[in-house]
Amino acid sequence: VTVTYREALATGEVETHKAEITVEVINYISAFNITLNKTTYKYGEDLDYTAEITYADGTKEDATADTNITTNYNNQQLGTQTVEFKYTETLDVIEEVNELTVNAEVNVVDYITGVEITSPITKTEYEVGETLDLTGLEVTANYASGATQVITENVTVSGFDSSAEGTNQVTITYVENLADFNETNTFTATFDVTIVSSDIKVTGVTLDKTTDTINIGE
Repeated sequence: VTVTYREALATGEVETHKAEITVEVINYISAFNITLNKTTYKYGEDLDYTAEITYADGTKEDATADTNITTNYNNQQLGTQTVEFKYTETLDVIEEVNELTVNAEVNVVDYITGVEITSPITKTEYEVGETLDLTGLEVTANYASGATQVITENVTVSGFDSSAEGTNQVTITYVENLADFNETNTFTATFDVTIVSSDIKVTGVTLDKTTDTINIGE
């Protein structure tokens, strides 16, 4: 850039002075946009988003992987939270920091990682033909956050067969439906019961002559 200065001399003449000055025109970020690819996240899950920055000259650039983006997102905070996305640009030439922020609302939900039997059934031995008695049984779901909850609904029982003697492995099945993620997860826990014969086996007969009573020994 040429700077011109005209000086009026005492003689009435005008003297022109010129100087060359070097300047640098810098481009800077004028806009910052975030697009959330989803708004509901599992406990512990990272944000899924795309980012775009717009410069003062109108050019746009993908900034999804840019390390200049920071957030206050907490993936271990259940429920709805407002996340602040901040883009920090350091303009070294003019010794300024340019900060742009965008807010977005997300929801973090808990989910089951497994189920376990926390209290066994009271009756574990059955005679042939008997039906299963689930008294005493308690099934607990374990969540990603460390929380637990006793399951009282949507539990199915399979594997019990009292038609013959032997050991049955009974399976407890619980199905979790995560509608927000279009997922269905199945969890199982097992326990054993024993089926025994209900027949009376006669091993001998004695006659009590004093009372005319026949005693059947087993």
